[in-house]
Amino acid sequence: MLLVGVLIVFPLIAAALVVASPDAERRDRRVRVSSYALGALTIVLALLYAHAGPQFFSLPDSLALLLDRLIAAGGVLLSLGLLYLCRRIRPRESYIPALILIQTGLILAAELSPAAPAVAHPLYLDSFSILLALIVGVVGGLTCIHAIHYMQDYHAQKHNREDETHAEGCSDRRTAFFFVLFVFLAAMLGICFSNNLMWLFFFWEATTFCSFWLIAYACNEEAIRNAYRALGLNLVGGVCFAAAMLWLARGPGLHTWELDALIAGGSAAALIPAALIAVAGLAKSAQMPFSSWLLRAM
Repeated sequence: MLLVGVLIVFPLIAAALVVASPDAERRDRRVRVSSYALGALTIVLALLYAHAGPQFFSLPDSLALLLDRLIAAGGVLLSLGLLYLCRRIRPRESYIPALILIQTGLILAAELSPAAPAVAHPLYLDSFSILLALIVGVVGGLTCIHAIHYMQDYHAQKHNREDETHAEGCSDRRTAFFFVLFVFLAAMLGICFSNNLMWLFFFWEATTFCSFWLIAYACNEEAIRNAYRALGLNLVGGVCFAAAMLWLARGPGLHTWELDALIAGGSAAALIPAALIAVAGLAKSAQMPFSSWLLRAM
């Protein structure tokens, strides 16, 4: 379990080191070293657990309670951050803050419910999560390394374009860019290993926030509008996910926030929450009818 926790936390440490870099050269060096280290850690995890079978991890009660409270507080901060991002919406995009408020209301109703399910095993590890972690750690790390030169070329081209305009403070935000990339990797690794659906929802919404920031990086009108398009469609999925959490807390049938218990619950008992979470997955992965946001993001 220690290695799983290290993998989730390590990209956050890397993000902090990137922000603390005194100059661009040392920032880029830290991005490279952190990316190689993250890839190595995921490979070590795969070698150690590839043939071990599914592993479910419990935590001491005090630590589990602390993490639950931190994630609940983090979820509220994420919602406030998403609302802050809405400061540049147009009238036709006013549905976006409405979705944020609906999603936040649903998840708070689930979290604060007296019938909120207890989670005995908040983390898990199996062959599928290992495969996903390898993709995040190795491919994600290589993406960060590739982005060093990519972003150099990007800004050089933007600087040479006389017609290019940027909002104030948006011309070169590479340090923040790499910070967000590593936070994104941490969130995706959290998704890989979370058996607690409330934790999974938090990491899920963290990727929504990061996606918006990365899509809007150029700060021009096209990038901003495309970022809001992505945010709106991802929030449709977020509302469905939050509704599933509330159903599992207060609805009939299954009364669990453990992913393995939901899967083992049988098609009839898990039908409604599983369908809602499936919609969230379709929106996040840009499948039809939610595919337009990814095309615009590219």
